[in-house]
Amino acid sequence: NPQHECYRGRLDEDAVVERMATGHGMLGSAAEYLDSTVDHLEEQGIHDRRLWRLRQRVNARTTR
Repeated sequence: NPQHECYRGRLDEDAVVERMATGHGMLGSAAEYLDSTVDHLEEQGIHDRRLWRLRQRVNARTTR
């Protein structure tokens, strides 16, 4: 929602990696959510190169 106070518009990949590597919510970390999303897409036979790259970069940035 562009009207929401947290809306930031388009972010470059480095900014996305930083936010995904450090973001946490009530249900867990953004990095865990990304891992789960990529895993479930793969289970359905969907290979999204951009999400795979993002996951690699986020996982390299996190200490989990």
